Amino acid sequence: MRVSGPFSPGPATKETTDVRTSRVDRKVQVAVLETNPSGHRLHYVRYLVDAVGPESSVVLTSARATGSAEYAAQLSSAADITVALPDVDTPRAALAAAVSKALAVGARTLIVPDGDRNLIGLPNLFMGA
Repeated sequence: MRVSGPFSPGPATKETTDVRTSRVDRKVQVAVLETNPSGHRLHYVRYLVDAVGPESSVVLTSARATGSAEYAAQLSSAADITVALPDVDTPRAALAAAVSKALAVGARTLIVPDGDRNLIGLPNLFMGA
């Protein structure tokens, strides 16, 4: 999914724009979103970051994920390119926060490896509904 261009991440709210302090203060090419640390998910994020290169990517995740054993095993070396998004109640809110942060760091592409749960709300997000 491309995040640049005429798209808007929908109405900005405190819920969708607040992110925890991060050391990501540079422009990147690719943002990778995965908020669920269970199973193989963060392993795939590691593959994506390695393929793109850590200098060109940012990992968007949850505080729960950054505190998990899976994060420690797969992404602890990527702590300086990780942004913990705010805790939200819906996949749409998580996606809105991710799009907002991806745009803020200049990412041209947002990769959502486990996108099924986000798919239903995606059209509404970009239509501002």
